[in-house]
Amino acid sequence: MLHRSFVAAMSLAIACMVGGPSSSRNFIISNAATQNVQCSNGVCSPHGKKPTLNVSDLESLLASGDVQVTNPGRYGLNGNIVVKARLKWSAPTTLTLRAGASVFVDQPIVASGLAGLVIFDYSSALHFGRKRRVTFSNLSSNLTIGSISYSLVGTLPSLAEAITANPSGNFALANSYDASADGIYGASPIPTNFLGRLEGLGNSFKNISVNDSTDCCVGGLFLSLSEARISDLHLKNIVVNSTGGAAGLAYESFAQIANSGITGTITVGGNGDTGGLVSDNYGDIFDTHSTVTIVTGASVGNVNVGGLVGVNLGEIDEAFARGNLNSGDGSGSVGGLVGLQQGGSVYQSYADGSVTVGRGMKIGGLVGWNAYDSGGGSGVGQSYSIGAVSGGSGSIVGGLLGENEGNVSYSYFDTTTSGTSVGVALGNASGVTGLTTQQLQSGLPAGFEQGVWAEKSNINNGLPYLVYNPPPK
Repeated sequence: MLHRSFVAAMSLAIACMVGGPSSSRNFIISNAATQNVQCSNGVCSPHGKKPTLNVSDLESLLASGDVQVTNPGRYGLNGNIVVKARLKWSAPTTLTLRAGASVFVDQPIVASGLAGLVIFDYSSALHFGRKRRVTFSNLSSNLTIGSISYSLVGTLPSLAEAITANPSGNFALANSYDASADGIYGASPIPTNFLGRLEGLGNSFKNISVNDSTDCCVGGLFLSLSEARISDLHLKNIVVNSTGGAAGLAYESFAQIANSGITGTITVGGNGDTGGLVSDNYGDIFDTHSTVTIVTGASVGNVNVGGLVGVNLGEIDEAFARGNLNSGDGSGSVGGLVGLQQGGSVYQSYADGSVTVGRGMKIGGLVGWNAYDSGGGSGVGQSYSIGAVSGGSGSIVGGLLGENEGNVSYSYFDTTTSGTSVGVALGNASGVTGLTTQQLQSGLPAGFEQGVWAEKSNINNGLPYLVYNPPPK
């Protein structure tokens, strides 16, 4: 597994985008006329600057045989392939996209019939623009990404059945699936501990409904993930009800979750940690977002609630949460992004949902409690929060962090919208700065890395946003 910071550094060297790379070293598939491209014996390669392959020309080639589009770039490392026009073919032929750097899907790719797709790029992963996806009409079609061959699935029940039969398998969602017809699940739809890969291809599971009456615990899709990888998957309008702790995607995760998102509502009684995406995170989460409203019972005890993650012992990079949190009385921690962080890290991330809590809790716009860890973890860097924070008697309320025992650098909270001028209510406040909304909109705050962060007046209300993980319009 490539470390996230290394992948990000390489990506910044090759791309600057909202949904697409920079113009240099790109092989473009578009509606424009083919130029500076040579196609011979089923291989199309660049010959000159700004190579462009007309999408109709490519579809004609695929009608009669397999085609490989290749762009190694300089030194075989920095060439991109960018799909900028809708691409569809139905012949039983295979399209191979081989890039020295990355493959960007900015328009839909539709593989009908037995059409197949093979992707080779630097990170062995696709990069999807908002609302872009790859779909297959035949589940027997070939899909290979990097060295991994994927089995295509079309429904949530078929995915659950496939994972039960092969918990270490590699699966891809062939198309978006509406789970309304499945009815209400009484437990996590996939209770088997998953150790394989699930590639969403930009597709979605919609309208999953889970109502678990057991004491604890439930995930809206998975119960637990171990050494798995979840990529390019979206959960839309998920509804989870539980008497105990719950999470939108998975209750417990040791996995890598990348380029994914979730929207919906979680309602819990108590007796378990709760997160919009994951309850207890031991793995890596990056380029991922959560817009999940969370409501707990009037008395929740010693539990932790976060808009993205309830308890974080892993890494969260380039992520955001914007759901509102409403929690009752207790003795745990509630945060717009993370409830309790102990030994984990939050880097280049933000939260903008409100956090409204009863008595006795530790409350933060970003993290409720950034706790001490003897291993030197519990770090927060280049992050911010803007949500309103409030708590009842005995609560510890901070605009960014309720309590901090860890390390914080270049992190900010909005003094206008949070309702407080206190960034850290208890503990070390070094590295935390309060800014007004206008100040946050007037340019990237000190320490925020250009290329990872950007500001535009028509995106995210003019506030800093993540270039590779922009908010939905």
